[in-house]
Amino acid sequence: FFIYIEILVYFVISAYHPDSKRDDDEHVSLISTLGDVISRAPKDAIIVSGEDINSQLGRNILIDNEDSSLHSKITGPFSHHIHPNDSGMPVARHATAHNLTSAASWFQKRRYDTHFCHLTKTYLQLDRVFVSSSAQKTVVSCARGKQLTHSDHLPVYITLRVTKYIPRKHENFKKRRRHFHR
Repeated sequence: FFIYIEILVYFVISAYHPDSKRDDDEHVSLISTLGDVISRAPKDAIIVSGEDINSQLGRNILIDNEDSSLHSKITGPFSHHIHPNDSGMPVARHATAHNLTSAASWFQKRRYDTHFCHLTKTYLQLDRVFVSSSAQKTVVSCARGKQLTHSDHLPVYITLRVTKYIPRKHENFKKRRRHFHR
């Protein structure tokens, strides 16, 4: 018997972007460093990057990908912000260059904000989980969580499907296995 097992490889990143008060050099440096980190990922890896981007991305952001003639849609139809701000555009270009998409923007939720700004008394969506665009369909859910610590940020949870087939409630999983070769 030969058993075929598909191994899924995830490359997980956690990043904190400089806030808008920092100079452009710090933003460019972080984006460059993130690009270097992503380039070290195995070719078959699914990128999962949790980031406090300290900027607004908006909804339905479509940017031309420099590497191909295709467009890259980095955000879906749902977000707290309608349009990106100035500091959000470098993040959008970075996501496009590395074929990443913002996971939470593809799911309709009641609220998307992940940060409360005490100065302006406004809610913002600053925390994002990006995944490889090719793995977008493996994202089952992505949403903000409840406050865990004394922070002005909320956690963002992502649920990924790690199997090609999930059996129905009353179905026997062993009957559906088709990866055995004799």
